[in-house]
Parts: sequence; C-alpha cells; structure tokens
Amino acid sequence: MTDESGPGIDPDEEALLRALRVLEAEGRDATEALMEEADEIDGVLLRRYLEALGLLGFHAEPVEPTSKLEERILTALAGNETQRIEPGIAEMPDQRTSPDPIPPRSSPEASSRSSGVPYWVAAVLALLTVGLAGGLVWGSSQLSAQRELLAEQEAALRDLQRGLEEAREQQSALVAANRRALGEIESRLGLVTDLSTEICPLRPPSKSPIPEARGVLYIAGDHQHWYLKVEGLEPPGESRIYRLWFAAGAEQRPLDAGSFRVSEGETVELGSRTMPEETRAAFITMEPVGAEGEGPKGPVVLYGDEVMTVL
Repeated sequence: MTDESGPGIDPDEEALLRALRVLEAEGRDATEALMEEADEIDGVLLRRYLEALGLLGFHAEPVEPTSKLEERILTALAGNETQRIEPGIAEMPDQRTSPDPIPPRSSPEASSRSSGVPYWVAAVLALLTVGLAGGLVWGSSQLSAQRELLAEQEAALRDLQRGLEEAREQQSALVAANRRALGEIESRLGLVTDLSTEICPLRPPSKSPIPEARGVLYIAGDHQHWYLKVEGLEPPGESRIYRLWFAAGAEQRPLDAGSFRVSEGETVELGSRTMPEETRAAFITMEPVGAEGEGPKGPVVLYGDEVMTVL
C-alpha cells in the first residue's frame, strides 16, 4: 500500500493508514518499527484502530487461509521451521539469523501482546478501579458527614421547638397575669367610683412611729369587698412586719387580715372579696416576725373607724 500521509491529512485518517500498514508489514521487526513511528497521541489512535480492525474478522464469512498467510502465522508463533535441530542438546536459534525471534516470556511487551489485552487498556482499567474505590470511600465519608450534619440540625430544631414552647408558656402565663391584674384594676376602679361605696380614712394616732403615713379603706355596699391604699410607710426592718387588723363587733375584737412588707417610698395596695361581719374599725400595726396567730403586740401605725359615703 502506498503512503498517503501528508501535512493536510486528518490524525484519525493517519492513524488508520498506519494501522493498515502494520497489518501488511512482513515480520515482527517491521511491525514494531511502524508502531514506534507514532507519537503518544497517534499511538493511542493506532492501538484503537488495530483493535477495531482485529474485530472485523469475527463479522466476516469464514474462508480457507492461503498458504502464505498460514506460513506467516506459523512462523510468528513457532519461529523458523526450516532450522535443523542436530541430535543431542537442542540449541536456541541465533537471534541474529532468526527472521522473527520469539521475545522472552518475562518481557512486559510480550505479556501484553500474548494476553490479547493491550497494556494501556489494563492500565486504564486499573486506574478506573482505583478511582472507583476512591470514589466509594469519598462518597461514604461524605454520606457520614451529611448524616452527622443532619443529626446536628435535628437536635438544633428540637432545641428551637423546646425554646418556642417555653416562650409560648411564659407568654401565656404573662398574658394570664396581665389579665388578672387588669381585672383587679377594673374591680378596684369600679369599687372606688361606685356611689354605694363607703370610705374610711386611716390616720396615724398620737403615738404612731410613722406620723407621715396615710391610708384610705374603700368598702363596697355589701360590706364584703374592700380595697386599701396606704402611702408614707417606712421599711420595718428584717425583724418586723406590718399587719392589717379589722375590729369586729361591739367589743371590737381584732381579727388578722394579713401582713405585708414595704420598700422605701412604696405605695401599698391591698384588697379582698370578704370582710369580717360587723367590722367597726381597721388599723395597721408593726409586729415582730413570727408572731402570727396572736393578737396585736406592736405599736399602731394607722387607725380608722369613721365611715363616710362618696356622696
């Protein structure tokens, strides 16, 4: 076949032409010479075309090989059959005179040719295997990292949900407390402005330890609901506490209505829905801490027994 390569020919066509020349080459030396002529890129294309051309025979109708082709094949496989072997120890044929010497079995090139799979294909498969294994390891590590991140996000979401529930509970409690406070304010306002309400001023007696204190007791028309507002009281200290008393009946028996503390400048507001029957007076004393259940023992700070109506 004539050489049709030239500067303007396509690299694929060049590789195909070289593959055909390799198939037509006489002897292994000529074949290897044509293979070595190709550079790295042409060599890859040449090997691909050689493999493709080698597979074409499987699609052709079987024909009886010519004697020349059979001789070439047998020569390539077994060496020169015309060489005489003398009796005795057989000698290897001379490498210089043998037209087609068989390469050593340990040669990598011979191994790759006799195996039927080019060495570069095996290398590519090995690289693909290593890459696949590395990809599996990388994918497994990425999956583990994604699972850890998902677990962290789920934990953070649970914390947010708990925080949201706690905030909702606190908000509900605050709303309920505000509603109670608003209801108490409305109730006190209604009590103070009701025309049937009675007013009892509380003033310090002559021997009061706090002469600047003042108070007003508002009593509803049913003589049960009451509201007390006191200003000017001083902090009693750690060992004392203020206590409110109601004097009931003709004997004005003192009945305990509760104790309270006060800070500097604080206004005291007390109230209840019940009041002892036949209440005649109200007063505030300063009692020692721990004297609950006993009658008044400390000094009277405020006292009132005069009742008047709003109108």
